[in-house]
Amino acid sequence: MISTSNIPYLPQDVCSTGQHEAAVAVDDNNDRHEILLVRVKAGKIEKMRTTKCQHTCTVLAHHDGHLYVAARSALHMYDMAGGQCRQLYSDKTGEKTVARCAISHDGSRIYITNHTHGQLSTQNKGGTKLSTFNLLEMRYPATPHVTAQGHMFVTCYGRNTVVQVTEREEQPADRDNTGWEKQRSDFTKVIVH
Repeated sequence: MISTSNIPYLPQDVCSTGQHEAAVAVDDNNDRHEILLVRVKAGKIEKMRTTKCQHTCTVLAHHDGHLYVAARSALHMYDMAGGQCRQLYSDKTGEKTVARCAISHDGSRIYITNHTHGQLSTQNKGGTKLSTFNLLEMRYPATPHVTAQGHMFVTCYGRNTVVQVTEREEQPADRDNTGWEKQRSDFTKVIVH
């Protein structure tokens, strides 16, 4: 262990925001909803600032100077100065309709997993839904991840599986599974290969 730093109760997630900086989502499921920015300086973790949120703050992603904050049923975008830019997406049809998110490397697409409905959706950076893929048979799509080459992987809790999903082309959001191809792999095979 190189360095530790005490932070408020219940850190939920962490993501890199720069070469020596990170953002930490802190949410106690009650009245504390914060984004804590930290950096490494002279080999030690140093707290920079805290942004208080008016919504839950459970998952973070960063791209091009913006923090994307998943709040269980909504996705918000903040600038790095701590000002909320806007709510990009909201789905109040269940408890965890915005479980996790990932941003494509060019920032043009946002991928959101929906536990409640077993879906992976794609939006453009303006918040317009481009496509939805049903993963109900996989049970609880969890963490999406986009590689630098554009490969999309989604972990699924209920089946101990990693699913590779690739987009063929952009299609209207009201056509589920259109524009998507799915390849399912056993988790250990993905790790080995």
